[in-house]
Amino acid sequence: MSDYRELRDRDEAEAWLAAGLCLARLARASADEFVRISPWLLGALSEAGAIPPAGVIADIGHLLTGRSLGSARPLPAVHPTLRDAVSGYEDHVLGRLEADPRFDAVADAVARLPVERRDAAIALFCVHLLSRISYDAGVAIGPGVARSVLHMPVEELVSMGHAATTEADVVFDVLVAGYLGLITGSRRMGTLISEPEVFLIENFEALGELTHRLAIEQMIEVADALSASLPRRLKPHHRTDHGRIPTPLAAEDNYPTGGFSSLSTSGSMENLVVSELIYMEQEERGDIDLFDLRYAEGELLYYTRDESVFVRNRRITVFAFMPDLDQVRFKDTSLRWQRLVMALGVMACSIGRLVEWLEGEGLFFRAAFIRTSRRELQSGVHAGPDDRAAGANSPDHLPQHGPRRGRGGDSSELALSGERALCGVLLREWIGREMAEVIEVPELSGVLDQAVEDARTADTCIVIVSARPIDVEPIPGVLLGNLVLGEPEPSLHWAHRIEPAREQHGEKRVDLWQAWVRMTLTLLQEIL
Repeated sequence: MSDYRELRDRDEAEAWLAAGLCLARLARASADEFVRISPWLLGALSEAGAIPPAGVIADIGHLLTGRSLGSARPLPAVHPTLRDAVSGYEDHVLGRLEADPRFDAVADAVARLPVERRDAAIALFCVHLLSRISYDAGVAIGPGVARSVLHMPVEELVSMGHAATTEADVVFDVLVAGYLGLITGSRRMGTLISEPEVFLIENFEALGELTHRLAIEQMIEVADALSASLPRRLKPHHRTDHGRIPTPLAAEDNYPTGGFSSLSTSGSMENLVVSELIYMEQEERGDIDLFDLRYAEGELLYYTRDESVFVRNRRITVFAFMPDLDQVRFKDTSLRWQRLVMALGVMACSIGRLVEWLEGEGLFFRAAFIRTSRRELQSGVHAGPDDRAAGANSPDHLPQHGPRRGRGGDSSELALSGERALCGVLLREWIGREMAEVIEVPELSGVLDQAVEDARTADTCIVIVSARPIDVEPIPGVLLGNLVLGEPEPSLHWAHRIEPAREQHGEKRVDLWQAWVRMTLTLLQEIL
């Protein structure tokens, strides 16, 4: 809500706030009600600086905590213009929220939070919802004014609010504009709730700081925007099935391990349908038995077992983030997000699409963050083929967790420690399903050596994300790529092929967003 109106007159601000409270649809004005909604209002005001009519925050909060629109109370006697605006808000905002499946997911996420954190989550969701519909009719008031109104005697507040809703004046016009802004904004949106809002509330405990919330929200926005720009389906390449593994019994709901599934006229006697035995007859006159006849004619029925897929192809995809990415924490003018945020969004988008397209295969994803010493970070030195060869017999090439000592006595630190923590939240769903992990590795050689081991039992792909090109020799059986972000236009290079020289665009303007989309599509096509 970048555009808003500020009510500097205290009496007008109090009247506007009181009127909004009286127009709440899902609760009646009472002292207990004001105590309950006070954290929602003050939290939204602190988060955004401006809020819609106070009853809107109260209604959304009550929907999130279990009340339904069916419990809406009759609208009090108000001016007809305001009545129409409030009725439209009820239909286009509250009604659509209650019918949105994502809203149920948000409500469940709020219910799972500790009691002391729920109010802050509700306030944050309200602010993000208003931002999503580009709401520009918010009103800025002082927190002190809000507290004084919420502590007024109920009768005094209702009287003040009733006067503001029936008399056409400045406060009345601001109220009507507030509700009409909600209707206009909601009509512009196909859905009022997007995945970033759901993800934000589901991970609210881990994203307590504002900077973390903004970063993870932007990563999801990048992933959603890229996914929407990609084809619905890509055909996988024909690849050797050297990575086939047994299906774990824990996944038997997805990969059934057998059982009777249908009837057939062929099979073994132990699978004979029991009802076929009624055709057996006593052989008194030497006649042909009907059971024997059906057996000879192949007409007996047998149960057939499900021919399940007991093995499936295994794929391991690794995204290795080099420490020099610390130098690309900036935003190009034609893009909405920083390069490093976009790189993490590409990873999230790729994982989501691969899970969707390869649901019948055994997938595992690894996000590896390469550690470095302070001296190496300042000098820009990073792992290359020589480093890998030198460190192959050293314990430093193995994945490690926690701090260690770097070369020359310098203390080792993770250059992308903040991104590593956010990546754990971004991939929490897949980590919980034991399909992903986020690790720290001392050197790039550790990732490459692990890939050699993985390639023996799985189709393995490594994407090294760096600010500058990484010269790494091809590894047999491993698809090895390098995503370079040092220039405004991202470039993707593969170790198994010679890349043609890049065209110099000169003065020609390049659509950077389309360049990111093309790069992501190329990456997925190569992995598939």
